[in-house]
Amino acid sequence: MITCSLLQLRDGYLKIPYLFSASDFDRFIQVLSYFIVKNKVKALTSYQKELNEEIDNSKIFPKIYERDFERKYLFHKLLIEHLPEGFDPAYQDGDGDCMMT
Repeated sequence: MITCSLLQLRDGYLKIPYLFSASDFDRFIQVLSYFIVKNKVKALTSYQKELNEEIDNSKIFPKIYERDFERKYLFHKLLIEHLPEGFDPAYQDGDGDCMMT
């Protein structure tokens, strides 16, 4: 398996809550492009930084509406004190509120 992803399509709007890949995103972008055209996707929401960069550089990805967002997460100060220096939780969009329970 090269890439595993969860695609959420609702009313023409596509989200990628989870994406795990062992290599570059070339094949995934091909599949994603096909999926977008086949399902007449209006907009794609992806907080996957590496994927977004690859899509920006792709010549085959269909041009759909694009705008930049930044998502920030809050940590309680007592939790921060117990985390190692430079800790990266690597949260994905699909983690949402369930990470705090």
